[in-house]
Amino acid sequence: MVLINKRADSSVLSAVQTTRLSLIFALMALPTMTVSVFAGPAGLEDGTYDAYDCAPSVSEERVVLSGSKLSFYESFCELSNPQLIRGLPRAILLDAACEGEGQTWTSRFIAMQTNDGGLALLSESSGEKYQRCE
Repeated sequence: MVLINKRADSSVLSAVQTTRLSLIFALMALPTMTVSVFAGPAGLEDGTYDAYDCAPSVSEERVVLSGSKLSFYESFCELSNPQLIRGLPRAILLDAACEGEGQTWTSRFIAMQTNDGGLALLSESSGEKYQRCE
């Protein structure tokens, strides 16, 4: 049985507080990257992504994430209501108001930054993994 002293030693608390402050300042000094409005544990990086090949200047398989806007070849979606998904720390459930080719529609999908820096999108009817383009 382990007994816990209810009175915390002030030197131990002081050491813990100092360590926390040091960690906070160290994290603040790290280089920053552009992250969309959906930053946080599952933050999505703004950028250009392609499902197959980033080399061509135009691709029907390319998406651009910029803040709360996701642009496709001939359509775009305004993203809203980001919700973290329990058990999937880098996944976000999103609502989307989309326009393209003279039509408007709403959708809901899951977006996730992949281990290799890519972007995975999963909707009710499709799913795709996009590589990050430099």
